[in-house]
Amino acid sequence: MSESRDTGSDSSVTEPGERETIVEVRDPDVSPKPEYRVTGRRAFGRYELLIEMGRGGMATLFLAQIRGPQNFEKLLAIKKIHNHLAIETEFVHMFLDEARISALIQHPNVASIFDLGKIDDSYFIAMEYIHGQNLNDVLKGASRNRGVFGWEHACHIVADAAAGLHAAHELKRKDGTALEVVHRDVSPHNILISYDGHVKVVDFGIAYAAERVSQTKAGTLKGKVGYMAPEQTSSAQVDRRADVFCLGILLYEMCTLRRLFRGATEAETIMLVRAADVPQPRAVNPDIPIQLERILLRTLQADPDRRYATAEQLSEELDAFLIGQKKRITRSGLAELMEKLFYDRRRLKDEQIQHAMDDPHTDPLRGVGSGQTTDDSLVAPETVPKNRSKLVYSLVGGAAVVIAITTVLIFVLGEPDRGNSPRTPADTPAAMDGPASRAPLPNTVKIRVNVEPSTPGTVVVFRGKSFSGQRLEIVVTRSNKTERIRIRAPGFREESLVVVPLTDSQVTVKLQKAPEARAGPMSVPRTRPRSRLQPRPRRRRPHVRPMGGLRDFPD
Repeated sequence: MSESRDTGSDSSVTEPGERETIVEVRDPDVSPKPEYRVTGRRAFGRYELLIEMGRGGMATLFLAQIRGPQNFEKLLAIKKIHNHLAIETEFVHMFLDEARISALIQHPNVASIFDLGKIDDSYFIAMEYIHGQNLNDVLKGASRNRGVFGWEHACHIVADAAAGLHAAHELKRKDGTALEVVHRDVSPHNILISYDGHVKVVDFGIAYAAERVSQTKAGTLKGKVGYMAPEQTSSAQVDRRADVFCLGILLYEMCTLRRLFRGATEAETIMLVRAADVPQPRAVNPDIPIQLERILLRTLQADPDRRYATAEQLSEELDAFLIGQKKRITRSGLAELMEKLFYDRRRLKDEQIQHAMDDPHTDPLRGVGSGQTTDDSLVAPETVPKNRSKLVYSLVGGAAVVIAITTVLIFVLGEPDRGNSPRTPADTPAAMDGPASRAPLPNTVKIRVNVEPSTPGTVVVFRGKSFSGQRLEIVVTRSNKTERIRIRAPGFREESLVVVPLTDSQVTVKLQKAPEARAGPMSVPRTRPRSRLQPRPRRRRPHVRPMGGLRDFPD
C-alpha cells in the first residue's frame, strides 16, 4: 500500500514509523444515485405515458407516471399541445398562460400544476391527476338514476367550486395589486369530482388576467356559449362576477336536471344568454326550497351589480343554507354518491390503469370513455368507445370461456355470428354487479301517482279512463312520448301533469283549494264588456315533469 500525502489543511502530525492513510468518506446526500430512465414507445422525457384520456382541439391529455428511488411511483396528468399547433404562437401563449395562472393558485378545490416544459418540440403541462368524473358525466348519471342526486349535492359541489374560483380571483402580484383573474369557462366539463369526494376546478386555458401574455382579440368570444354570463356574449371586459353567473347556471342545471340556456343554434343560445330570462326554479322542480330559489335567482341576475359580489359570498351563502336545512354534505357523502353513480366505470378505470402499469412495452392505451371532445377536461366523456383496444381483450379474457359456453347453451340449434365484435368490459358479468349495475331495460314501466290531501271523490284520469282513489298505479309500455294525467277532486283545482314513461316513476301531486264563488246577484249591471272590467284569468300551464331519461344530458 503506497503512502498517501496529506493535501488538506489539517495540522495533525504523523508519528515516525506510522503510515498515513486517507479514508474516503462519501456524503450520502451527494453520493451517486441510480438513474431512472424511461425507455420504449411510452417515454416522454422522464415521464411514462400510460393512457390517452382525452383529445381536444388544443391538446391531448395523458395519464402518466413518474418513478424514483425505493419504488417511488406517482400518477399525474400530462397535457400535451398538438404538434401542428406548437408552431402557432397564439396557441403556445395560451398554453403557457394556463400553466402560469394555475401554478399560482394554491387551493384544495383547484387542480395543482407540477411542471411545465418542452420535450421534442412538444409543450406540456404536468398536473394533478383527478381520479373521478367531470360534472357533465355526473349530470348524465343523475338523469339515469332519479332520486340519487339531490339539490343538497348540487349546493355542496357549487360551494366547493366557488371557493376554488375565489382563490383564483384573489391572486395578486408581488407588489400586492390584484391580477384580476377570471376563469371565463366555468362549465360542467371543467368541474371534476373525484371518486373520494373532492371537487376540483380545472382548465384556466382561456382565463383572463391583467398580465396575460396572450390577450383576447376584440370581438372574440371565449368559452362555451351555453355557460357564459350576459356580458361575455358582447365581448365586453368581464370581472369575477361573470364566473359567479356561470356557477349559477351549474347550480340551476343540477337542481332541475334541465339545461338553462340552450337554443336550436349557437346564435339562438347567445340571445338566450343575453336576455338572461331564467324560469322559476320551483316551477321546474317543486322540491327546491324557497330559500335556495332566492339564492339561484340572485346569482343569475343579468346585471352584475345585483349578483353576489364574490364567489366566496356565494360559497358561504350555500354552506349556511345547507346547515340551516340540516343537509350538510360531507366529503364521504359525496364519495358515496359517486360510488352509486359510477361503480362500474371506476372499476374499469382501475383495471385499465393497473394493466397499463404492468405492461410497459405497449403504446399508451385509449382510456375508458376517451374520444374526440371539444374540451380538454381531465376526465373523458361517459360513452364507451366503439374501437376496442387491447385492454378489452385482456379484461374479458377470463370471462370469454363463460360467455362462449353460455352462448352455445342458448343457441344450441344455431351458430352465433362470427362477425360479432367482442364484448366491452361494461357488458361482462364481472362489471355488472355493484350498486350502479345496469340490467337490460324492461319493455314496461310502472307509474305511481299519490294525491294529497286525502279527499273523498278524487278521480285520476289517464288515457281517457277515470280511476277513483288517492293512489294510482299503472303499468304502461316504455316510450319517450308524453302522457297526460289529470287529477280532479271536489273543492280543489284540477291539476294536470305530463310524464314521459321511460323508467319506473313515482310522483306526488298536491291539490290546491279552488277559489270560493261569490254569493248573490251583482248589484251593478254590466255595461261594458267583461274583458274591460275584469281580465280573464290566466290559464294554468300544466307542470311538465319528465319521468326518466333527460334529453339535455343524453347518454
